[in-house]
Amino acid sequence: MGLNKVDSDINDKIKLAKSDHVSSSELAQLAKHQDLDVRKEVAGNFKTPPDVLIDLINDSWIVRSFLAENPNSPVELLIKLADDEDEYVRSRLATNLKAPVDLLVKLSKDGQNVRMSVAENIRTPVYLLIELACDRSWQVRMCVAINPNTPSDTLTSLSEDGHWGVQYRVAENPNTPIEAIISIIERAKGSVGVSDNGLYEMARSRHLAYLESKNIGDYKEDLSKELFLSCK
Repeated sequence: MGLNKVDSDINDKIKLAKSDHVSSSELAQLAKHQDLDVRKEVAGNFKTPPDVLIDLINDSWIVRSFLAENPNSPVELLIKLADDEDEYVRSRLATNLKAPVDLLVKLSKDGQNVRMSVAENIRTPVYLLIELACDRSWQVRMCVAINPNTPSDTLTSLSEDGHWGVQYRVAENPNTPIEAIISIIERAKGSVGVSDNGLYEMARSRHLAYLESKNIGDYKEDLSKELFLSCK
């Protein structure tokens, strides 16, 4: 019974720590709570005062990861977290929409997981996305293909990537030019393993949606590329 009461009290503290209605003074107190789950919610709460967030910099890597994601974390705190010893913390920082550009540039030279987060961040500058599109890791290139701000010409280049996973994300991106989608279809059709990874189906569904958006109701499976392009 005693343990249940303790668990109930902790759960109440966790709910309070993540609440939109908690006061600054309550957050300051909760930041000193012995339970890790309570402190991490304080670290992630948008209402937590900057000085309280800064005081959590030496806490567990889990708490620091929440600090890194919090868009209200002070810039001075984000700068320190960019040098955090834990890669997961740095990867969470790379997702922060308030991370300064110079930090994103720095993190774009970090480990693979960190670079992936930079590549997906919608605040990452276009020039950095273009650079990451040539990354040695296909996972990073795939994240560039996901980003809605990746330029169309970069998406076209990635449509010819050697890894099907990158091409799949290119086919998903609504900004990918129809010519690149058609090229993916042509290369994917009949390729070994394509039926298993869904690349052909994804590219084809994008293309059919394009045709439908142009009010082309009668089309055939074997329409030529020239006819596809003429329908733009």
